[in-house]
Amino acid sequence: MGAYLYIPWFKLDQWDVPLPHLVGIVLALSALAALNPKWRSSALSTVVTACGAAAVAWFFFDVQEVPIQPFGVLVATGVLLGTRVAEHQAEKRGIDRAYLADFITHVIVIGFVSCYFLNGLFYERDALMEILADPRKLFEKWLGLSSFGGFIGAAFAVWVWKKRRKLPALHLADLCCWVFPLGWIFGRMGCFVVHDHPGAQTTFFLGVENWGGQEGVIRHDLGFYEVLFSIVVFAVFWRLRDRRDLPTGFFCAVLPLVYTPFRFGLDFLRATDVSNPDTRYLGLTPGHYASIGFFVFAVLFLMHVRRQGVLEVPEEMRLKKGEGDEDGAKDGEGAEDGDEKPEPKKKTSSSSKKKKRKKK
Repeated sequence: MGAYLYIPWFKLDQWDVPLPHLVGIVLALSALAALNPKWRSSALSTVVTACGAAAVAWFFFDVQEVPIQPFGVLVATGVLLGTRVAEHQAEKRGIDRAYLADFITHVIVIGFVSCYFLNGLFYERDALMEILADPRKLFEKWLGLSSFGGFIGAAFAVWVWKKRRKLPALHLADLCCWVFPLGWIFGRMGCFVVHDHPGAQTTFFLGVENWGGQEGVIRHDLGFYEVLFSIVVFAVFWRLRDRRDLPTGFFCAVLPLVYTPFRFGLDFLRATDVSNPDTRYLGLTPGHYASIGFFVFAVLFLMHVRRQGVLEVPEEMRLKKGEGDEDGAKDGEGAEDGDEKPEPKKKTSSSSKKKKRKKK
């Protein structure tokens, strides 16, 4: 009967793909992309990069197979898809996608570095101390990834971008927070397919049965619960995508405001009867304390953006006339709130004016 109530156990292991096969897949996908004139140059550069990297790996490092991690594939999918959707939305709001791409690059790079080392600080302190004592072990030990560590890094990346570019970042940060739940769906799906967030044993109908091959053991899968949560949040955010009356920074405030209470409750479901349980301080996980801190920030920041209201896009970041997707910022779609579309001028040629003068 349990088989009809619970999610059956499964786990996706890494795939060892022969290097020539992987190059062939890249070439085939690039050929398809090249059919679109807008993507042709990017497809060509991808082919050149893939062939060059494969040649170096094959001849100099004797790499014959490439390990593909399901977790990494899903995370990369979330990043790429989220970036593309955010760029499209940016152009609809009259923002040049180049600025958003530059901003996202800062957030991703600094965020991933932060979530890796802060996870070591919060949860794998002994391994982190070994790496600091001998940096060569950085390539031997895996410190894991902390979601709140990534959020802290992302906030720091916003500050770095503002200092480097000398521009306000709130419009770009708001777009990133708007699309974040979409990317989080794929990121947490990666956690789910490898089951790296075991929860306590349960009889809940969404529990995973025979966890780790243990007959009769049913556990919460916290990654799967965050997938469901992210789907609901992005559905709501998607409905709000064209609202121009929302204050600038609205999604930056609302995203942590809705996520942190959910995450705070979810951390009480973390497994304590496994070989390597999460570190706890005074009975709470680092995620509990981070949730409290981010929730307070979200409340204060929401009050701030409501007082601030809707801000105009800085002139430097505005989409130039004639640029953008075909279905993007056209016919005034990228105009600011309250701007009216210019009325088309009546066509009057110089020859018609001369004819009128002759008649007179």
